[in-house]
Amino acid sequence: MKPLDDIQHKFLYELGEGSYGVVYLAEDCINGGQLAIKIPKPSDQVELSVLEGSLWEEIEKLIQLCPYQNPHPNIVQPKGIKRFRSAEGEDLLGIITEFVPGKFHPETGKIKGCDLESWLVGNPRRNEPIDIQKLVRAVQQICSALSHAHRQKVYHRDVKPNNILVRIPDETIKLADWGVAKNTDLEGLWEGSVVGTRPYMATEILIRMDLYRPVSRKDIPVIDHRADLYSLGVTLFKVITGKHPFRTPQEIGDPEYRRSQQQALASSVGSNLAKVVMRVLEHDADNRYQTADDFSSAMINASKSQTSQHELNTTLPETKVQSVELMEQLEQVERATLQGNIDGTVEKRYRDLISDFSYSPKPYLHYARFCATYRTKEDVIRILNQGIHHVPQDAELRYQRARVFREAGKIPEAIEDIELCLSLGISTEKSRSAQRLLETLKSLE
Repeated sequence: MKPLDDIQHKFLYELGEGSYGVVYLAEDCINGGQLAIKIPKPSDQVELSVLEGSLWEEIEKLIQLCPYQNPHPNIVQPKGIKRFRSAEGEDLLGIITEFVPGKFHPETGKIKGCDLESWLVGNPRRNEPIDIQKLVRAVQQICSALSHAHRQKVYHRDVKPNNILVRIPDETIKLADWGVAKNTDLEGLWEGSVVGTRPYMATEILIRMDLYRPVSRKDIPVIDHRADLYSLGVTLFKVITGKHPFRTPQEIGDPEYRRSQQQALASSVGSNLAKVVMRVLEHDADNRYQTADDFSSAMINASKSQTSQHELNTTLPETKVQSVELMEQLEQVERATLQGNIDGTVEKRYRDLISDFSYSPKPYLHYARFCATYRTKEDVIRILNQGIHHVPQDAELRYQRARVFREAGKIPEAIEDIELCLSLGISTEKSRSAQRLLETLKSLE
């Protein structure tokens, strides 16, 4: 039910729709610029005056948090509440905030919002890995917003990927949708008020809901700002791996399962960053980072140490001892493959080798060959992507990925890899076949 234009607001087009309502892009005809206006769905419009009063309390609280004259750069600024009319003559309530422009969609000619996940995840056509530096910059900005709110005893309570917007092209992060935020100085803790999105809820909230019963815990767990940090941890895990860290509450406290999830993270962002993210996902809030600033600093330090180690690994040649040790372990894994991948044992050993020898292309190539037999082309591409991410100057990895791209019908991507492969200098015995492959690909383009 689209609202009608009024003297100040001209509604341009729909930005998106959720369970709560529809968000429109509107032009501010008096002050200039553009705004985002969320219109709650009609079923939520019962007793409009009561709802309006409640929402004004939320808006006033957030205006205090993000004032007009000195807004926080990483918080979507609220503008107010206003009543609109529909074409059918019904009253509608509009929640007005700043508009965070995202990606331009050439097929529609419209600019839509861009959330954290769609911004961070690489080109899906190429199944590219996460850009770690972009990830860390995003965490810095999100934590800056949370730290600012937490210092004023305001907790967001619904941190998740689509509540984190990215302004294009300057890549400023904006934490949005503070509708269920709470000021604990004025309203106390979250007693009797369970809100948020279930997969992103901290364990202390699940305990209150009687959905999680750890072996040992405090009788009455405190629910405070650290629940926001847990939700941010789930958000990062979901963005990085494409999956939620825990499918059931019981998995939260299972040490073996947590180790496997940390390995899944490490395969994409490295072991240092994986440890930081998993720490903020501790089921006991006392064992997490205690502030958003602590979490942000840990991410920055982990990224720096990881980058330094990566640079060291890529500048030092692989020693004979390391090469022999790696080849021996790869031979052992391949022998184990002949007996079957029982309980995923073989894959676990490949992941361990990638973690221990990330500077070498060999474990990626062997694991990709295993996936070509027992998994899908997408799995093969994923493993080769990881290898290229860690060993970008290896021609063999790009040659093999080009072959898989060709089989998958991704001709432009295959051509790009083969051209890079030849420029990097592949082995003599493969250079001719690589050249022939390039000629074939160009004839198919």
